[in-house]
Amino acid sequence: MDKIALLKRLLDPKKIAVIGASKSKEKVGGIVFRRLMDSRRRLFPVNPKESAIDGYKVSPDILALPRDIDLAVITVSAEKAVESVEQCIERGIPNYIIVAGGFGEVGAEGRGLEDRLKQLAKIHHINILGPNSLGIFLPDENIDTIFVEHGDKALDRKGKVACIVQSGSAGVEALGYASNTGYGMRAFVGLGNKCDLDEVDFLYYFSQDEKTNCLGFYLENIEKGREFLTAARKTAREKPVVVLKAGMTHTAASAVSSHTGKLAGSDNVISGALKQFGIQRVYDDEEFCDATKVLSMLSGAPGNRVAVLTAAGGYGVMCTDFIEKKDARATLEMAKLSDDTKKRIKTATFPFTACENRMHWLESLGNKNPDEFDAKQLVSLYSIKVPQGRRLLPSDTLNTNDVNPPCVLKVCSSGILHKTDVQGVILNNDRECITNNLAILRHRFPNENILVENQAGFMGPEFIVGIIRDPVLGHAVMVGAGGVLTEIYNDTAFRLAPCSIIDATDMIDELVLAPVFNNFRGLTLDKHKLALAISHISQLAHDLGDRLNQLDINPIVFSKGEWIALDVKVVLEPNNCKVPACA
Repeated sequence: MDKIALLKRLLDPKKIAVIGASKSKEKVGGIVFRRLMDSRRRLFPVNPKESAIDGYKVSPDILALPRDIDLAVITVSAEKAVESVEQCIERGIPNYIIVAGGFGEVGAEGRGLEDRLKQLAKIHHINILGPNSLGIFLPDENIDTIFVEHGDKALDRKGKVACIVQSGSAGVEALGYASNTGYGMRAFVGLGNKCDLDEVDFLYYFSQDEKTNCLGFYLENIEKGREFLTAARKTAREKPVVVLKAGMTHTAASAVSSHTGKLAGSDNVISGALKQFGIQRVYDDEEFCDATKVLSMLSGAPGNRVAVLTAAGGYGVMCTDFIEKKDARATLEMAKLSDDTKKRIKTATFPFTACENRMHWLESLGNKNPDEFDAKQLVSLYSIKVPQGRRLLPSDTLNTNDVNPPCVLKVCSSGILHKTDVQGVILNNDRECITNNLAILRHRFPNENILVENQAGFMGPEFIVGIIRDPVLGHAVMVGAGGVLTEIYNDTAFRLAPCSIIDATDMIDELVLAPVFNNFRGLTLDKHKLALAISHISQLAHDLGDRLNQLDINPIVFSKGEWIALDVKVVLEPNNCKVPACA
């Protein structure tokens, strides 16, 4: 029988012997046996000290087992494990999972035991997974030999990713992350010390498996390097292959050697070879899970343009940073949406949805400075909440059925920074008076746009968050007591941009106004969310670089559990100034 056919009996066994099965729910043999009880396979526990386990008759020794068993899971110590394999061979068992450690990874004595297993596999044409292996986990089949917690109940049973991992701990961490992200797994295989079966064997198997459409490998060494790469390149034409290769530095390579008793090889050579053979390399367990999940669910992209859809501007900003930073592994660029696509997005979501990234924002301004509507679009890209509103051109009419009273009417002009001083704001508009008040503002400002916004109700003090450009130190972010009396209060704190949430929290605590966050007279203001807004605005300053002269959000108020920017002013430098590539 060839290797693939034997592997079929290992990964889809009909009869399973558990050597060292136990009544104890704390012992490895007890945990593994109980996990396999849900597998709908016939189980044959072996333990000379037990007569029955949860209704299963226990064989006193291996020689009492039947001769048609597909898989033996061996949960006893290292030396006894070798003896158990020798006895199982006499019963004609073709496949073995050896859970125990204490082999090549611990020194000369352990290497001797591992060498005996290698010889047994070679002479008798059997498959040995391990030793020092977590074994296998096939969610759809309920076959599970993993004896530590691994989020198995949360994983999607109909997944198509085959994960083949050399390290048990790294594999379990990946499983834990995967189980929290709607991850669909076809199979998990813990290679352990690879005395017999290795990544090449499972690459061949899962490349032919109809239930698998993506293969992911965590490897600390690749012994059959050329064979693995050649087979992976062939597989990747139909099924993506992802590799998390550990041991990049000299120190890490040494750690790998002590962990598995093998050398990691030159990382620079490996990295270049993976690129050469069309294999996607990732660098941590989170990337591993994300890459395999995405590649198993989506077909290959025809180009390198990426559009980001998100309900929170901050995440969109982070995605844009990754896309535009020109990662050498994949050169991506932000897609430019057509006017028709933008219209369809706004129809499917909200009329005020931002369909530009912060750069698709600068370009839209051309040579003009932003008015309040433009400025609010910008800060909303950084997860700052703004009132829902629309900008009316001088020729536009207003349908009062489209407004949600009470409303605010404001003159909307980049040339009028202090609207209250010129009677450019009218509050508390209902449907009956809004048309008349709109006419009043248009009479005062005949050539200017008018902003119509929902009026936010709030309790508690007003704050200001701003950016100034220091001639020596560059952009600095400020928070302070806000509203029309900002300059009289003079209660402010500053940090250089960008600043962390911790920095922003310290800024708030420096204010004379800080006690209002300590349940002052029943006020329940969220300090953390304000700090988050300050940090996001500081990132905006960093991203826009030399183009940003100053920015004011005044006031920003706490309304219905969120901080909302009621007024935003942005002053830009002329667009012949250099904008950083990341913006």
